[in-house]
Amino acid sequence: MLILESVCQDASFLATILFIKKLVQIISYIVPALLVLLITIDITKAVVANSDDDIKKAQKVAIKRIIVSLVVFFVPIIVEASFSILGDLGTSWTDCYTNATDDVVETLVQAEKEKLIAYEADRQKLIEAAKANKAAKQQQLKELREQAKNRSKDSSSSSETPGTVNTTLSQTVLQSVQKVGGGIDSHDFVYSNNSPFSSTYDAAIKDKLYKTNCALAVCWIYKDAGVIAKDKKCFWFDKTEIHHKKTLTSGGKISLSKPDHKTIKSLVSSGALTPGDAIGTCDYRHTTMYIGQNDKGKYIFADAGHTAVKNKTVSRHIISGKKKVCILAHLK
Repeated sequence: MLILESVCQDASFLATILFIKKLVQIISYIVPALLVLLITIDITKAVVANSDDDIKKAQKVAIKRIIVSLVVFFVPIIVEASFSILGDLGTSWTDCYTNATDDVVETLVQAEKEKLIAYEADRQKLIEAAKANKAAKQQQLKELREQAKNRSKDSSSSSETPGTVNTTLSQTVLQSVQKVGGGIDSHDFVYSNNSPFSSTYDAAIKDKLYKTNCALAVCWIYKDAGVIAKDKKCFWFDKTEIHHKKTLTSGGKISLSKPDHKTIKSLVSSGALTPGDAIGTCDYRHTTMYIGQNDKGKYIFADAGHTAVKNKTVSRHIISGKKKVCILAHLK
Protein backbone atom coordinates (compact mmCIF):
# COMPACT_ATOMS: atom_id res chain seq x y z
CA MET A 1 0.00 0.00 0.00
CA LEU A 2 2.83 2.39 0.86
CA ILE A 3 4.56 1.55 -2.42
CA LEU A 4 1.36 2.36 -4.34
CA GLU A 5 0.95 5.66 -2.52
CA SER A 6 4.55 6.54 -3.32
CA VAL A 7 4.04 5.76 -7.02
CA CYS A 8 0.87 7.86 -7.11
CA GLN A 9 2.96 10.84 -5.98
CA ASP A 10 5.57 10.33 -8.71
CA ALA A 11 5.45 13.08 -11.35
CA SER A 12 6.73 10.87 -14.22
CA PHE A 13 4.25 8.09 -13.48
CA LEU A 14 1.28 10.46 -13.16
CA ALA A 15 2.34 12.27 -16.35
CA THR A 16 2.12 8.93 -18.18
CA ILE A 17 -1.36 8.25 -16.74
CA LEU A 18 -2.43 11.80 -17.70
CA PHE A 19 -1.19 11.27 -21.26
CA ILE A 20 -3.20 8.04 -21.54
CA LYS A 21 -6.31 9.78 -20.15
CA LYS A 22 -6.03 12.58 -22.69
CA LEU A 23 -5.35 10.12 -25.50
CA VAL A 24 -8.49 8.14 -24.62
CA GLN A 25 -10.47 11.37 -24.44
CA ILE A 26 -9.29 12.43 -27.89
CA ILE A 27 -10.15 9.03 -29.30
CA SER A 28 -13.62 9.27 -27.74
CA TYR A 29 -14.25 12.37 -29.85
CA ILE A 30 -12.48 11.39 -33.06
CA VAL A 31 -13.97 7.91 -33.39
CA PRO A 32 -17.66 9.03 -33.17
CA ALA A 33 -17.00 11.88 -35.59
CA LEU A 34 -15.35 9.46 -38.01
CA LEU A 35 -18.24 7.01 -37.71
CA VAL A 36 -20.80 9.78 -38.38
CA LEU A 37 -18.83 10.71 -41.49
CA LEU A 38 -18.85 7.09 -42.66
CA ILE A 39 -22.61 6.80 -42.00
CA THR A 40 -23.22 9.92 -44.08
CA ILE A 41 -21.13 8.53 -46.93
CA ASP A 42 -22.93 5.14 -46.86
CA ILE A 43 -26.42 6.69 -46.83
CA THR A 44 -25.48 9.15 -49.59
CA LYS A 45 -24.25 6.29 -51.77
CA ALA A 46 -27.46 4.31 -51.16
CA VAL A 47 -29.70 7.31 -52.00
CA VAL A 48 -27.73 8.05 -55.15
CA ALA A 49 -27.97 4.40 -56.17
CA ASN A 50 -31.78 4.60 -55.57
CA SER A 51 -31.78 1.01 -54.29
CA ASP A 52 -34.08 -0.04 -51.45
CA ASP A 53 -31.75 -2.90 -50.54
CA ASP A 54 -28.76 -0.57 -50.38
CA ILE A 55 -30.71 1.94 -48.27
CA LYS A 56 -31.78 -0.78 -45.78
CA LYS A 57 -28.22 -2.15 -45.66
CA ALA A 58 -26.86 1.36 -45.07
CA GLN A 59 -29.43 1.90 -42.30
CA LYS A 60 -28.34 -1.32 -40.50
CA VAL A 61 -24.66 -0.39 -40.78
CA ALA A 62 -25.50 3.12 -39.59
CA ILE A 63 -27.29 1.78 -36.49
CA LYS A 64 -24.27 -0.40 -35.60
CA ARG A 65 -21.88 2.50 -36.08
CA ILE A 66 -24.06 4.79 -33.96
CA ILE A 67 -23.97 2.20 -31.14
CA VAL A 68 -20.18 1.90 -31.42
CA SER A 69 -19.87 5.70 -31.42
CA LEU A 70 -21.95 5.98 -28.26
CA VAL A 71 -19.94 3.26 -26.55
CA VAL A 72 -16.60 4.89 -27.47
CA PHE A 73 -17.89 8.33 -26.48
CA PHE A 74 -19.12 7.25 -23.05
CA VAL A 75 -16.16 4.94 -22.16
CA PRO A 76 -14.08 7.75 -20.53
CA ILE A 77 -17.15 9.00 -18.64
CA ILE A 78 -17.93 5.49 -17.37
CA VAL A 79 -14.29 4.89 -16.37
CA GLU A 80 -14.03 8.18 -14.47
CA ALA A 81 -17.37 7.54 -12.74
CA SER A 82 -16.19 4.04 -11.72
CA PHE A 83 -12.94 5.38 -10.29
CA SER A 84 -14.81 8.08 -8.44
CA ILE A 85 -17.15 5.53 -6.82
CA LEU A 86 -14.22 3.22 -5.93
CA GLY A 87 -12.33 6.18 -4.48
CA ASP A 88 -15.32 7.08 -2.27
CA LEU A 89 -15.36 3.47 -1.05
CA GLY A 90 -11.73 3.83 0.10
CA THR A 91 -9.99 1.90 -2.71
CA SER A 92 -6.59 3.63 -2.59
CA TRP A 93 -5.31 2.37 -5.95
CA THR A 94 -7.72 4.79 -7.64
CA ASP A 95 -5.56 7.67 -6.34
CA CYS A 96 -3.16 7.25 -9.25
CA TYR A 97 -5.94 7.79 -11.78
CA THR A 98 -7.58 10.57 -9.78
CA ASN A 99 -4.29 12.43 -9.19
CA ALA A 100 -3.38 12.37 -12.87
CA THR A 101 -4.35 15.99 -13.62
CA ASP A 102 -2.41 18.90 -15.11
CA ASP A 103 -2.35 20.79 -11.81
CA VAL A 104 -1.15 17.81 -9.74
CA VAL A 105 1.53 16.84 -12.24
CA GLU A 106 2.77 20.44 -12.47
CA THR A 107 2.90 20.69 -8.67
CA LEU A 108 4.87 17.44 -8.37
CA VAL A 109 7.28 18.46 -11.12
CA GLN A 110 7.91 21.76 -9.34
CA ALA A 111 8.47 19.92 -6.05
CA GLU A 112 11.03 17.62 -7.69
CA LYS A 113 12.82 20.64 -9.18
CA GLU A 114 13.01 22.21 -5.73
CA LYS A 115 14.43 18.96 -4.31
CA LEU A 116 17.10 18.89 -7.02
CA ILE A 117 17.99 22.50 -6.30
CA ALA A 118 18.25 21.74 -2.57
CA TYR A 119 20.36 18.63 -3.28
CA GLU A 120 22.72 20.63 -5.48
CA ALA A 121 23.02 23.29 -2.78
CA ASP A 122 23.90 20.62 -0.18
CA ARG A 123 26.43 19.07 -2.58
CA GLN A 124 28.11 22.44 -3.09
CA LYS A 125 28.30 22.89 0.70
CA LEU A 126 30.03 19.50 1.04
CA ILE A 127 32.48 20.42 -1.71
CA GLU A 128 33.29 23.73 -0.02
CA ALA A 129 33.72 21.98 3.34
CA ALA A 130 36.10 19.46 1.76
CA LYS A 131 38.14 22.28 0.23
CA ALA A 132 38.30 24.06 3.58
CA ASN A 133 39.41 20.83 5.29
CA LYS A 134 42.13 20.33 2.70
CA ALA A 135 43.35 23.90 3.18
CA ALA A 136 43.45 23.34 6.96
CA LYS A 137 45.55 20.19 6.53
CA GLN A 138 47.97 22.02 4.24
CA GLN A 139 48.28 24.83 6.78
CA GLN A 140 48.94 22.31 9.56
CA LEU A 141 51.68 20.66 7.52
CA LYS A 142 53.20 24.06 6.80
CA GLU A 143 53.30 24.82 10.52
CA LEU A 144 54.94 21.47 11.26
CA ARG A 145 57.59 22.18 8.65
CA GLU A 146 58.27 25.56 10.22
CA GLN A 147 58.69 23.87 13.61
CA ALA A 148 61.19 21.46 12.10
CA LYS A 149 63.14 24.40 10.64
CA ASN A 150 63.17 26.32 13.91
CA ARG A 151 64.44 23.34 15.88
CA SER A 152 67.25 22.61 13.46
CA LYS A 153 68.81 26.05 12.87
CA ASP A 154 72.01 25.15 14.70
CA SER A 155 72.13 21.49 13.60
CA SER A 156 74.36 20.05 10.93
CA SER A 157 72.49 18.41 8.03
CA SER A 158 74.97 15.54 7.93
CA SER A 159 75.43 14.95 11.63
CA GLU A 160 74.86 11.43 12.93
CA THR A 161 74.43 12.50 16.55
CA PRO A 162 70.96 11.60 17.92
CA GLY A 163 68.99 14.77 18.66
CA THR A 164 70.07 16.74 15.56
CA VAL A 165 67.82 17.23 12.57
CA ASN A 166 68.59 16.76 8.90
CA THR A 167 66.27 19.56 7.78
CA THR A 168 66.15 18.64 4.10
CA LEU A 169 65.47 14.97 4.78
CA SER A 170 62.92 15.82 7.47
CA GLN A 171 61.02 18.08 5.07
CA THR A 172 61.06 15.36 2.41
CA VAL A 173 59.66 12.87 4.90
CA LEU A 174 56.91 15.31 5.94
CA GLN A 175 55.95 15.78 2.29
CA SER A 176 55.66 12.01 1.98
CA VAL A 177 53.50 12.00 5.12
CA GLN A 178 51.09 14.33 3.33
CA LYS A 179 51.06 12.11 0.23
CA VAL A 180 50.99 8.67 1.84
CA GLY A 181 49.15 9.46 5.08
CA GLY A 182 46.67 11.74 3.36
CA GLY A 183 46.17 9.15 0.61
CA ILE A 184 45.43 6.39 3.11
CA ASP A 185 42.79 8.65 4.67
CA SER A 186 41.18 9.71 1.40
CA HIS A 187 41.20 6.27 -0.27
CA ASP A 188 39.41 4.58 2.65
CA PHE A 189 42.17 2.09 3.48
CA VAL A 190 41.40 -0.58 6.07
CA TYR A 191 43.66 -1.85 8.84
CA SER A 192 44.94 -5.39 8.32
CA ASN A 193 47.77 -7.68 9.38
CA ASN A 194 47.01 -10.31 6.76
CA SER A 195 48.99 -10.54 3.52
CA PRO A 196 49.19 -9.82 0.66
CA PHE A 197 50.45 -6.27 1.08
CA SER A 198 51.85 -3.81 -1.44
CA SER A 199 55.55 -3.02 -1.08
CA THR A 200 54.98 0.73 -1.64
CA TYR A 201 52.11 3.19 -1.39
CA ASP A 202 52.13 3.83 -5.15
CA ALA A 203 51.83 0.08 -5.77
CA ALA A 204 48.90 -0.12 -3.36
CA ILE A 205 47.07 2.62 -5.26
CA LYS A 206 47.89 1.08 -8.63
CA ASP A 207 46.73 -2.40 -7.56
CA LYS A 208 43.78 -0.99 -5.57
CA LEU A 209 44.99 -3.02 -2.58
CA TYR A 210 43.65 -0.61 0.02
CA LYS A 211 44.92 -2.12 3.28
CA THR A 212 47.78 -1.24 5.59
CA ASN A 213 48.94 -1.32 9.20
CA CYS A 214 51.09 0.75 11.57
CA ALA A 215 54.54 -0.42 10.46
CA LEU A 216 53.68 -0.73 6.76
CA ALA A 217 52.53 2.89 6.51
CA VAL A 218 55.77 4.19 8.11
CA CYS A 219 57.75 1.98 5.73
CA TRP A 220 55.83 3.40 2.74
CA ILE A 221 56.55 6.96 3.89
CA TYR A 222 60.28 6.28 4.23
CA LYS A 223 60.36 4.58 0.83
CA ASP A 224 58.50 7.46 -0.81
CA ALA A 225 60.93 9.95 0.78
CA GLY A 226 63.97 7.92 -0.32
CA VAL A 227 65.08 7.18 3.24
CA ILE A 228 65.08 3.46 2.47
CA ALA A 229 65.15 1.70 -0.89
CA LYS A 230 61.84 0.73 -2.45
CA ASP A 231 62.99 -2.88 -2.99
CA LYS A 232 63.79 -3.40 0.72
CA LYS A 233 61.62 -5.39 3.08
CA CYS A 234 59.41 -3.35 5.37
CA PHE A 235 60.52 -3.18 9.01
CA TRP A 236 58.54 -3.14 12.24
CA PHE A 237 59.20 -2.67 15.94
CA ASP A 238 58.16 -5.28 18.49
CA LYS A 239 58.58 -3.58 21.90
CA THR A 240 62.38 -3.83 22.18
CA GLU A 241 63.09 -5.84 19.02
CA ILE A 242 63.79 -4.37 15.58
CA HIS A 243 62.77 -6.53 12.64
CA HIS A 244 64.69 -6.10 9.34
CA LYS A 245 67.24 -3.84 11.04
CA LYS A 246 69.44 -3.78 7.93
CA THR A 247 66.58 -2.24 5.98
CA LEU A 248 66.85 0.89 8.12
CA THR A 249 70.64 1.12 8.49
CA SER A 250 71.87 0.01 5.05
CA GLY A 251 71.31 3.44 3.44
CA GLY A 252 73.04 5.34 6.23
CA LYS A 253 70.14 7.75 6.79
CA ILE A 254 68.81 6.25 10.04
CA SER A 255 70.40 5.75 13.44
CA LEU A 256 68.76 3.25 15.83
CA SER A 257 68.67 3.47 19.61
CA LYS A 258 66.70 2.18 22.61
CA PRO A 259 65.56 5.11 24.82
CA ASP A 260 64.91 2.89 27.84
CA HIS A 261 61.21 3.64 28.39
CA LYS A 262 61.49 7.41 28.12
CA THR A 263 58.26 9.24 27.32
CA ILE A 264 57.47 10.93 24.04
CA LYS A 265 57.33 14.26 25.87
CA SER A 266 60.80 13.89 27.36
CA LEU A 267 62.34 12.74 24.07
CA VAL A 268 60.83 15.70 22.18
CA SER A 269 61.93 18.13 24.92
CA SER A 270 65.50 16.85 24.80
CA GLY A 271 65.59 17.01 21.00
CA ALA A 272 66.11 13.26 20.66
CA LEU A 273 62.75 12.80 18.90
CA THR A 274 62.37 15.11 15.89
CA PRO A 275 59.91 15.28 12.95
CA GLY A 276 60.33 12.31 10.63
CA ASP A 277 61.64 9.94 13.32
CA ALA A 278 59.96 6.56 13.80
CA ILE A 279 59.39 5.03 17.22
CA GLY A 280 58.30 1.73 18.72
CA THR A 281 56.16 2.03 21.84
CA CYS A 282 56.82 -0.13 24.89
CA ASP A 283 53.27 -1.14 25.75
CA TYR A 284 52.55 -3.18 22.64
CA ARG A 285 53.70 -3.88 19.10
CA HIS A 286 53.29 -0.48 17.54
CA THR A 287 55.33 1.48 15.00
CA THR A 288 54.56 5.14 14.36
CA MET A 289 56.21 8.33 13.06
CA TYR A 290 56.52 11.67 14.88
CA ILE A 291 55.74 14.73 12.71
CA GLY A 292 55.56 17.57 15.25
CA GLN A 293 53.31 19.45 17.67
CA ASN A 294 50.16 21.42 16.90
CA ASP A 295 49.35 24.90 18.22
CA LYS A 296 47.94 23.33 21.40
CA GLY A 297 51.12 21.43 22.15
CA LYS A 298 49.64 18.04 21.23
CA TYR A 299 51.99 15.44 19.75
CA ILE A 300 51.06 14.65 16.14
CA PHE A 301 52.05 11.37 14.49
CA ALA A 302 51.73 9.76 11.09
CA ASP A 303 50.06 6.74 12.59
CA ALA A 304 48.32 3.84 10.82
CA GLY A 305 47.13 1.98 13.88
CA HIS A 306 43.66 0.46 13.87
CA THR A 307 41.99 3.55 15.41
CA ALA A 308 43.75 6.06 13.16
CA VAL A 309 42.91 4.14 9.99
CA LYS A 310 39.29 3.73 11.07
CA ASN A 311 38.92 7.45 11.93
CA LYS A 312 40.92 8.62 8.87
CA THR A 313 43.51 10.48 10.97
CA VAL A 314 46.62 8.66 9.69
CA SER A 315 48.31 11.90 8.58
CA ARG A 316 47.53 13.82 11.78
CA HIS A 317 46.93 11.38 14.63
CA ILE A 318 47.38 12.62 18.22
CA ILE A 319 49.26 10.40 20.71
CA SER A 320 49.74 11.15 24.41
CA GLY A 321 53.12 12.55 25.43
CA LYS A 322 53.10 10.09 28.35
CA LYS A 323 53.48 7.13 25.97
CA LYS A 324 56.78 5.35 26.62
CA VAL A 325 59.25 4.65 23.83
CA CYS A 326 61.47 1.55 23.58
CA ILE A 327 62.87 1.99 20.06
CA LEU A 328 63.86 5.16 18.20
CA ALA A 329 64.77 5.40 14.50
CA HIS A 330 66.28 8.87 14.10
CA LEU A 331 66.89 10.65 10.78
CA LYS A 332 70.58 11.47 10.42
